[in-house]
Amino acid sequence: MVLVRETWANSTIVWKIARDGTRIWLRLGNAFQRPLFLCIIYAAPQGLPYADNSLFEHICQEVGKAMSLGNVFLTGDARTSTNTDFIYYSQLADVLLVPQAIKDTLPNDMLERQNYDTVTVGWHREFLDFCRTTGLFILNGCTPGDISGEYTCLSNKGFSTVDYFFTTVDQLEGVKRLEVNCDEKYSGHKNAHSDHRPLVLTITQ
Repeated sequence: MVLVRETWANSTIVWKIARDGTRIWLRLGNAFQRPLFLCIIYAAPQGLPYADNSLFEHICQEVGKAMSLGNVFLTGDARTSTNTDFIYYSQLADVLLVPQAIKDTLPNDMLERQNYDTVTVGWHREFLDFCRTTGLFILNGCTPGDISGEYTCLSNKGFSTVDYFFTTVDQLEGVKRLEVNCDEKYSGHKNAHSDHRPLVLTITQ
């Protein structure tokens, strides 16, 4: 479930829905200088008969289209620990002997993410490769409100960080806060509504 501000509701439409139910795209239009596209992804666990091995190829194509029309945010589930989700441009430039004048125009290296969860399973390699390919960055663990990389799932099997927000580097300035709601009525209690904690992302444009 995705909740948006009431003032954005009238300009929010469904842009795309995957037939297999793995993702849905929302378009938030009038509230922003450029349309904002939000993709909600569900990657079925690897090994299941209905798991789509070409999922990230499809998402890459859709992200490219969305980026040509507006700004892009994604949210989905993976288990990536603190593995790198971006290219270290400064290191790459040194290896390729890029002239200093060009190096000065490259994006600064991102703040390394923190994460309480040190385990990587499932689609984590595909998720991280997807981020590096598309230029999307994981916001958990390096954004005000969640600098430490809070657990997002509390289940009988243990605690994990599996719910993430992603965006492009040019949108980072507008990301004000990411909070993992730790209220027990949502997760971590026998009467909770879910074993996943809600994520609240605050952005401005």
